[in-house]
Amino acid sequence: MKTVKLIVAWILMVLAVVGVIAVLAGFVGSWMVRNRVTTVTVNLLTVGETAVAATSDSVNQVENRLGESADKVIAVEEGIVGAGEMLKDNSIIIALINETIGDELAPALTSAKETAVTVANLTFALSDAVDAANNVPFVNLDGPAVNLIQGAADGIVEVHDDMTAMKKELVDRREGRIEGGVDVITGYTSGITIGIQEVQSSLQAFDDELVALSADLGALKISLPRTFTLITIGVDILLLLIGIAFVSLFLHSRAFIKNPEQTLQELTTQKTAD
Repeated sequence: MKTVKLIVAWILMVLAVVGVIAVLAGFVGSWMVRNRVTTVTVNLLTVGETAVAATSDSVNQVENRLGESADKVIAVEEGIVGAGEMLKDNSIIIALINETIGDELAPALTSAKETAVTVANLTFALSDAVDAANNVPFVNLDGPAVNLIQGAADGIVEVHDDMTAMKKELVDRREGRIEGGVDVITGYTSGITIGIQEVQSSLQAFDDELVALSADLGALKISLPRTFTLITIGVDILLLLIGIAFVSLFLHSRAFIKNPEQTLQELTTQKTAD
């Protein structure tokens, strides 16, 4: 019976040593995991921030082009209103207005339309980046409203189509195929102006979402490493308690091996007194 107890004591002591080693490894491993998780998370959030910045820059480009387009529409409308009824009889005025449309308004709207397509593509990439970040624990980001930028892109296409129709209308008037005053042409300019304003409103709402998303990403880059650090400290405290238990087991087992005649109560009383 004594031999059996000694064997059990040796087994427990070996297990205690293994346990202590495992706890020490756990201390090191917990911080390695923490550093790895933090690095991956920060990288994901940085990708999101980069996507937000690129998308925001493109949105600003579209807004600038639309602002230029709005100014050119006003200039065209002022020229048409200024010409008044002479519009149908003065091909030179029509030619000048058409030149303004072709050389100034059309390029600005075309550039806005092309950039809007880029923004739409960037938005899908941004949504993917946000989805990837949301897979990280404690991350719950709201992605950008794709419908806003898609609606803005569609609105720019409609404005561009209206501009093309207006240009054709002016050509027809210049060639004398259409009679009438300025109402038809100013109807186009008014429609284009309203369309630009609606697109600008959508872009502003989308830009506000980008600003909020950028702020959330920046805040998470600060808060998440702290959270991971606190979790790691909590794990280390738990490991410390487990390690203390293993050390206690080791000391009791060693004491029993030295004096196998002791009972468990005596052994416990002796270790408490020590």
